[in-house]
Amino acid sequence: MRDALPWDAARAALDLLLERGTPPLLLEFSGGEPLLEPDLLARYLEYAESPRPGVAEVRTILTTNGTLLSPSIQDFLEAHGVLLRLSCDGPPPSQQLRGRGTFQRLAGRLDELESNHPGYLQRSVRIQAVSTPGTLPHLAAGARFFLNRGIADIAFQPVIGRNGDWNDAAFSVLEEQVGEIVAEAARHWAARRAVPVAFLRGPGPEAGHGPGGGFICGAGVGKGLCVDPDGRGWTYPLFASSLQDLSPLARQVSAAVDLGDVRSGGLWKRLSTTRQRTGPLTVMTNRHGRYSPYGACRDRACIDECSLCPAAVAHAPDNGDPDRVPAFICAFNRVTARARREFRALLVGMQRGG
Repeated sequence: MRDALPWDAARAALDLLLERGTPPLLLEFSGGEPLLEPDLLARYLEYAESPRPGVAEVRTILTTNGTLLSPSIQDFLEAHGVLLRLSCDGPPPSQQLRGRGTFQRLAGRLDELESNHPGYLQRSVRIQAVSTPGTLPHLAAGARFFLNRGIADIAFQPVIGRNGDWNDAAFSVLEEQVGEIVAEAARHWAARRAVPVAFLRGPGPEAGHGPGGGFICGAGVGKGLCVDPDGRGWTYPLFASSLQDLSPLARQVSAAVDLGDVRSGGLWKRLSTTRQRTGPLTVMTNRHGRYSPYGACRDRACIDECSLCPAAVAHAPDNGDPDRVPAFICAFNRVTARARREFRALLVGMQRGG
């Protein structure tokens, strides 16, 4: 496997996006770490931005761990209007599990952004924090840290894959920490009339009944195109067999969303016929038939707000049942859905009180 996406494969994927994509066009660079190849990144971006008759504007997202976010790269990203997703799990006790010593470096990068590009920080930077059972005691501290930095978009999500020890005590910690986030967010709203914490604003864009035809997410209908460093296309990166080891259940999905080499003919046809291959896979469609250790999903009030990714089910260790939802992920979705209702009630009360 290559270390970086070759130019001919990148150009083929970009041409497909620009010529056949449905507006709004969205281009994302992720990895790995895309800032390891800044010259290639600039070449891809400049090609996507080159004027083409009848082509809609392209919005660009860069997902990075932030440690290579030098001042010159910050200047470049702001100049090109790139939306920046920073992978950061919070204060040192949480962040050190992602990478020891990275918190100090990332905090320094945030200081630079706040000093040199305050408007960009508030307008175009999103924090993507991954929570595990082990980091739950620091969840509220992480929210406070990001809120105090002026981040306008903070997304917490449960880890996909091995969840470690999960029990009733951990559930209580999750409830306590999310309750603190609700209180902190209410104070923030009172001061700034803003709701930066994503799970308090609303469910994911594909909650409820998904993108149509009974599919849970866009991966099942060919809504997107992911290209790996070998130039192979997939409808969703978490099912790309070239990027990770897959469980037997995930391999079934991977075979259905594998689009082949993006430089070969027939890519658009295979992308547009994705649902014919994924339709028989219940992990991609059977929302109301799912269950977890907490019971049947259809019996839960939050089912129409649940945006559970099929990868969360397929990547669960030793899970051969496409309908079984991991306990931690179900608990996270349940607790945050309840917190969302409580937060909205708080805001109504605060607005009525003046």
